[in-house]
Parts: sequence; structure tokens; C-alpha cells
Amino acid sequence: MKSSEYLSSDMLDESLLKSFAPFRLVQMILGSCRVDAKYRFVTSPTTLQRAYSVTCLLVVLICYSTILAHYFARYVAFPHIYYINFVSLFLHYATFACNVIHVRFVNNDSNVKFYIKMQEIDRKLNADHNKIFNDVLFKTNVMSVAATALVSLLLYASALSADAVVTASFAGPLVAQVTSTFEWLNCANLLIYFYIRIRYINAIITNHLRGTADLPVEEYTKNIFPTMKTLRCLASKTHDFKFSDTDVYLQDIFEQLLRFQSLYRFQMFLFCFKFFTATLLTFEFILLGLQHDIIKRFEFIVLPTVTAIDLIIIVVICVRCEAFYREIKTTKYLCITVLSLIYSGPLRRKAIKMLKMIKEKPPQFSVYDMWRMDAATMIKMINLVTTLMVTILQFALLFYVWKIKK
Repeated sequence: MKSSEYLSSDMLDESLLKSFAPFRLVQMILGSCRVDAKYRFVTSPTTLQRAYSVTCLLVVLICYSTILAHYFARYVAFPHIYYINFVSLFLHYATFACNVIHVRFVNNDSNVKFYIKMQEIDRKLNADHNKIFNDVLFKTNVMSVAATALVSLLLYASALSADAVVTASFAGPLVAQVTSTFEWLNCANLLIYFYIRIRYINAIITNHLRGTADLPVEEYTKNIFPTMKTLRCLASKTHDFKFSDTDVYLQDIFEQLLRFQSLYRFQMFLFCFKFFTATLLTFEFILLGLQHDIIKRFEFIVLPTVTAIDLIIIVVICVRCEAFYREIKTTKYLCITVLSLIYSGPLRRKAIKMLKMIKEKPPQFSVYDMWRMDAATMIKMINLVTTLMVTILQFALLFYVWKIKK
């Protein structure tokens, strides 16, 4: 008789649902959760939830308008600074609004299918019985949510003002920034899911090539992140490369990665555009604010910190993408090793099929085919931003010298 947990392919295991619970909880509160999860099923957001998201957009818009009317009035005497702040304020709200609209009103069925396919892959790999897979993702998500919430609340506390209206209106940028940051962090942490599954496939092939005699009796499940030996121990209990459909597992992961890319590339486009533009606007505002001695202490703290958080996120995403690509290269190497040892039979055909998949359609996280998220992109983006910051600094210095001489 079939286990009750497999009576419906759409029913998710509790461990998988738990791994995404931290982000799902805060995103439900913020009105930006992609799916609704009840009784181990995931569905599209309800009409009430979408209405709640629209309400959040309007409330945040009112807060931004209040800031523009009450707080930004102090910059009216400095038109350049005023316009920089206005553009920056518009950029932050536009990023927030586009993100919420995209996750709540676009690709609803695809988001549901994405979670279902994640569960199907785990069941094929028998990974749903190994809690360590989802425990890693759960702990990472908890730390990401807790750290982001703590830093955001500290930044908000530093911006408290004697003016109650201004203080209350600052909740708008807080919600907007936190909502976008949680979505980007969720995207970054989902890369861990793909990384561990690819390593698990590599562990299956490695066990076949090296055998399992060198494996320890204990599984080292107390490690925060599963090592290759831990994965080999787990794989040796349920999989043998001779009989496992490893090529099917790899194909499913590649197809799931394409779904992931189609769902999150818009968020990555928003993130990269916002990081590039907001960093330059912040830098120029701080320069002009220091020149005219009108910048407040909390502005000098909050703005660079938000930029630093964005920089950390882009580094994490690119590093994790790079780690995933390197693991794919390991898969390619293992398949070539199998071909060098086996000259005929089903194992050779399986290795050829896997190698063909990697060569013909190498997996990558591309943003609308404009750039690929990897270490090289991260370095190029940081170099471009720093170059433009130096250029802005040079112009400010030249203007200051010209003003003195005049």
C-alpha cells in the first residue's frame, strides 16, 4: 500500500514547508508572499490577500508622500539635493511596488508549480527522508530573517524624531526596504536548495567510483552544513549509480533551475538596477550634504548601511551561483571519469546523457540574457560603481576648488 504522504503529488512534506516558514511568515505580514500554504498544500494568493497587498502599497505611498511634504521641505533651499532625494525616494518606492505587484499578481500558477516540483525532486532523490537537507535551508532562512529584522529595527530607531508625523512616516521606507530585502534574500537562499541537490548527485557518482569503504560509520549530521562525506553516507543508503536514474534527477534539477530563473530574474533586475542607482545617489547626497552641512547623523548612518546590506546580498547571490556552477563542473568531471572507466553498457549511456545535458544547456542564472549572476558579474558591477563614485568625487573636488578661487 502506498504511503499516505504520497497520495497526492501536490501535498508537500512538513520539513519542506518548515524550511520556508520564516520567509513565508514575514512576507505574509508584509503582503508579499508568493503562495498561500495550508494543510500541506500551496495555492495562489487569495483575493483577500491581494487586496491586503494593495492596501499596503497605498499606506506606504501615503508615508512616502508625508516624508516628501514634511521632511524634505528642509532641502528646498538646495535644489540639487532636493531633486536627488526625490529621485531616490521614487526609486525606492517604485522598486517596492514593482516587487509586490510581481510576486502577488504575476506568475501565480508558476509559483505554485515551483514548490510542487521541488517536492517531486526530493521524493525522486529520497531526500525528503533526510531532514538535514531542509534543516540547512530552515536555519539559513531563520538567520536571514532575524538579522534583517534586527538591523532594520535598529536603523528605524536611529531615525526617531521629535516630530511624531515624520517618525510615523518613516515606517513606509522601513516596510518598503524590508519587503524587497526579504524577497532578495529568499532568492539567495533558494540557491542552497539547488547546490545541495547537485552535490547529492555528485555523492552518488563518487560512491560508485570510489566505493563506500572510506566512509565513516557516523553521518556527521551535527554539522551546520552537510559535507561531501555526510552526503555520501546518506546516498549510500538509498542510491546506487548502477540502478538510480541519476540522469533523470539531473534533468529535473536543470528544469527546476529554469523555472527558478524565470520567476526571480525580474527581482534580480530590480535589485541590480536599484543597487547601482541608489548607491550613486546616496554617495552624491552625502557629499553635498557634508558640503552644505545639512546632513543629519541618522542619515549618515542609515543610507550607507542600506547600501552595505545591498552589497552583501549581491555578494552572497553571486558567490552561491558561482559555487553551484563549480559543482556542475564537478558533475561533468565525474561523468568523464565514468566514461574513461566504462566502455559500454547502460552506465556509459547514462554518463553520456548527463554530460550531454551539461554541455548543450549549461545551467546558469541569467537576468533576461543581459548578464549572468556569477563572481565575474559581481566584480564588474562593483568596479563600475566605484569608478563612478570616484568620478563624482573628482567633480565635487573640482567644483570646491573652483569655488574657492572664485
